[in-house]
Amino acid sequence: MFQSRMLEAVKQSRYIPPVLLAVLIALLLVYGGEFFGAIVMFILAFSMGLGLKMANPDINGAALQSMVQPFQIYFQLLLFAFIVLAVFFWVRFVEKRPFASLGFYKAGWLRELGKGFLIGAGQFSIVVALLAITGTGRLSLGQIGLQTLLFILTIIPFWILQGGAEELVTRGWLFPTASEKSNILVGILISSLLFGALHIFNPGVTVLSLVNIVLDGIFACFLMLRYDNMWVLAGMHGAWNFVQGNIYGIEVSGQGANGSLLAYSNQSNMDWLSGGAFGAEGSILTSIVLIGCIAYLYWSLKKDGKLPQSLSIKK
Repeated sequence: MFQSRMLEAVKQSRYIPPVLLAVLIALLLVYGGEFFGAIVMFILAFSMGLGLKMANPDINGAALQSMVQPFQIYFQLLLFAFIVLAVFFWVRFVEKRPFASLGFYKAGWLRELGKGFLIGAGQFSIVVALLAITGTGRLSLGQIGLQTLLFILTIIPFWILQGGAEELVTRGWLFPTASEKSNILVGILISSLLFGALHIFNPGVTVLSLVNIVLDGIFACFLMLRYDNMWVLAGMHGAWNFVQGNIYGIEVSGQGANGSLLAYSNQSNMDWLSGGAFGAEGSILTSIVLIGCIAYLYWSLKKDGKLPQSLSIKK
């Protein structure tokens, strides 16, 4: 029998917005959180630069920039903490329900986070294996040193924060909200389409890459239905981006990741196969993997009697 704590928890809310308004609120939470975070980060960066300048009056702007540049990706990913903060304030003070009701349950949280991390890492590794088998891409050892290793290890929690923030808005909040106001199928479609739309301005974006982002959103919804907590989703999303950029050296949704264990080189001039400038997420091979994962989760939920009735395909 289908039951979901996360989908049921939205009923605790003092106010549940209609679907279209919920989409606008989700956008406001994302871009409002990022805007506020950018202001805070600018003030911090300015204060740090001023402090370094006072400590060493001879230092120039170029030297300051070179000192900060290696840490730029940390600050970029840390911005997503302000999206989490925006969701917290909305849920706690507008909806008047506990933040934990979004799926941050205490029992076994580290195990669930690790489970999600293994799912995301394994899933993207299948994509890379297909790229290598088809001759679309080639892997070689990267320039590995102590600094690179430290960077790779320390960036992991920041990727989990980034992935978790996106999952929190789209799956943790919007999916249950839209489902409550309509049905689960609409909730899946709305949250996944918004997830795709949030990547529309990424470098190198293509129609196929956006289709894959939407498919990944559908997969994440089914993963939520399967495991019913945010920790698995945060681990899955964070691992997907981490192994993509910092293990295999592939662009993460069109953006570089600053250091990796392996170096990936594209061997195909067909963007639909390689993903082009967007990276492997824009490849038809990724589409195949995601569709396969969605089909497996659908079958798994149906076999265990946990598939919502509105998603059941009648013969």
